[in-house]
Amino acid sequence: MPDVPSAAAAALDRRRFLGGAWRAGPAEPPPFCPTEHSPARVLVQAAPARLDAVAATVAAIDGVRLVDVRPLGRLTVAIAPDTVAAAMAALAAVPGVLTVSVVAAEPEVHP
Repeated sequence: MPDVPSAAAAALDRRRFLGGAWRAGPAEPPPFCPTEHSPARVLVQAAPARLDAVAATVAAIDGVRLVDVRPLGRLTVAIAPDTVAAAMAALAAVPGVLTVSVVAAEPEVHP
């Protein structure tokens, strides 16, 4: 006698499962995936005593947009995709900057 799939097993779709989806039915929107048109997110760790000077200098760099400044010396910036290498080198050369590192991108929400 052939096996009759249960309701839960019948809800699984093999092709969608192999493509990363678990259940049959309406497709869920894909997670955010950065493209070559998405800005790179960079975390800049600065000496807390020099935070204001570093923030002013970072905001003046071409292709860099200051997104967030935290009191303990953390700045989050967005860098235009065509200027990532040059902008990261410029960020690392700013006096008072301790580290510059790329962080996971998140979708930007514009109100």
